[in-house]
This record gives sequence, C-alpha cells and structure tokens, in this order.
Amino acid sequence: MACWRDDLGWFSEGCYYSAVDPQPVDGDEIWDGHTSKDGAIYQKACDLTGDMVNFQAAGQVFLAQAPGEPPPKTPAQVAYDALKKITVAEPVLHGAPAKDAVVGSPVWLWFDQSPDTVGPLSETLEGVGFKVTTTVTLAEVVWNVDDGPAGGEQVQHFTCQDAGNPFSTQGKPTCSHVFTESSARMKDKAFTLSVTLKWHVSAQSTDGTAIDMTAFDWWPTYTEAVLSVPVNEVQVLN
Repeated sequence: MACWRDDLGWFSEGCYYSAVDPQPVDGDEIWDGHTSKDGAIYQKACDLTGDMVNFQAAGQVFLAQAPGEPPPKTPAQVAYDALKKITVAEPVLHGAPAKDAVVGSPVWLWFDQSPDTVGPLSETLEGVGFKVTTTVTLAEVVWNVDDGPAGGEQVQHFTCQDAGNPFSTQGKPTCSHVFTESSARMKDKAFTLSVTLKWHVSAQSTDGTAIDMTAFDWWPTYTEAVLSVPVNEVQVLN
C-alpha cells in the first residue's frame, strides 16, 4: 500500500486519513468533547469492499496524533504554489479612434503597460532544502470582439503578440482591428472588446536548475477590462 496518497492522505491501520481543512470550530459535536488543543479532525477513507483498491469515505474522526505527514513537495509542486501567489492587474484598454471609428479603417488597440500587466512577475517559495522562483511573462494577447463576421452578436477573436502601442500620427499600430460593418445594430450603438492574456510560466531552483512548467501556461480571468468602440459607416457619393 502507498503510505501517502495525494487524494486520501496518510495510510494507517487499513485506512487513509487526511486533515479536514478548514477544521470544525471548537464545540462542534464531531470533536466528541475534545478541542483543537487536543488534536485534529481527519477525514477517514477505508477499504469497504476488501479489494484494497477502492477506498471510500468513512466519516470524520478525532485523532490526538497525526497518523503521518505528507512527503515533502517536489520542486515542481513548490513552483506551482508560487504561481498561485502571483497576481496580475486588470489591463486598461484603449482604442483610437475611440469615438469616430469607421468601417474599413484600422482601429489601434493597446493597453497600459506595467510589470503588473505584462510582467515579468516573480514569486519565490521555500521547499525542503531548496527555494524555487516562478516567473510569468506576457506571451500572447487575444482580443475578443462582438462583431462576428455574420453578425448576430457572434464573437470573433484575433491575436496580437504584445500589448500594442499607443496611437501616434506618425507611427504604425502593432495591434489593430478593421470593423466590417457599423455598430448601429449593437447595444449602446458600440462594439464591445475584451482581452484574454496568455502568460508564459517558467521556474528555477536556487541552484539554477530549470523546472519544467510547460503544463502551466496561464490564462487568468479579467472581468473589468472592457472597451466600447462606436463604429460609423461613411457614405460616399459619386
């Protein structure tokens, strides 16, 4: 039998035990007269069928002493814990022209750049005998536009490689979008744009050893980063 299972806890006397998180408040009947000073409450999972494979929940119990401790986390696990501590800021979206965009003419798109919006951002955590630093860097910007090619409130997506550059009369946009119809049919007479940002995740231990984080490309959720762009259709007289 495995002494430890991540899903069940520590194996002892035919059952697995994992500490309940959060612990019940003192006075709860599950403590059976004990308090958190005396021990802890554990979720119990036992082999109820006799095959020593399918362990099933068997209630919560009080134990004065922990049946065991989980094995030390691997560098990759510590790196993932560090990733969960990194917080990115909501990007502030901009477009130009902002109010008088026209069908068929590119609209510049960008958002304010800072370490909190494009990185790199890092967090360091300590494991048993080592430290790990996890770093995230903006890798891809996906713009979501509610002007699907067939209309009808569809959403189309296009990708930019960076945060875009602010409008300049003498420059060229690194990120732009061409609207194919006016926004007259849309709610509030404007198209709504939002972004989804893909962050590249890397990590290394204090001795410089790289940790494989390819499975952890990160797509955090942004709820307030929204841009409205009214688009007009210019009538040309021959």
